[in-house]
Amino acid sequence: MAIDLDILLQRNLVIMVWSGIVNDDQSAEALQTYATHPDARIGQDILSDMSGVETGYFDLPKRLALQASLDRVLGLGDKTRTIVYFAPTPQSQELADQYAALWDATPSVTAHVTENEAEALALLKITAGSIAEVLDRNE
Repeated sequence: MAIDLDILLQRNLVIMVWSGIVNDDQSAEALQTYATHPDARIGQDILSDMSGVETGYFDLPKRLALQASLDRVLGLGDKTRTIVYFAPTPQSQELADQYAALWDATPSVTAHVTENEAEALALLKITAGSIAEVLDRNE
């Protein structure tokens, strides 16, 4: 599996594009890469494109421990953050629902799961026609 990570400072946005088989180790690596990246900022919105996910494995205790260790960047602070999971398949929706539920206890984070790419972009007030277009505009 691959997780491509792009931080778009001018949009205050992180885009993670997931593909293949998702497991906790790869998810942890992507989040740690983001949390330690020099462009990571409290309050950056996250768009997770899970359209390429074939299947996934979710270990709740492992994921909770990881999330707690990364709260410095991901959940704390006085700035709000929106996380949108674009999950157009049943496999990606199941995984995205589990990830989104983890944010329920974090008041500064609002997480959404949608199977519609246009809705995912609209939730983040992005007017581009696709995630690929957002990435292309910022190269």
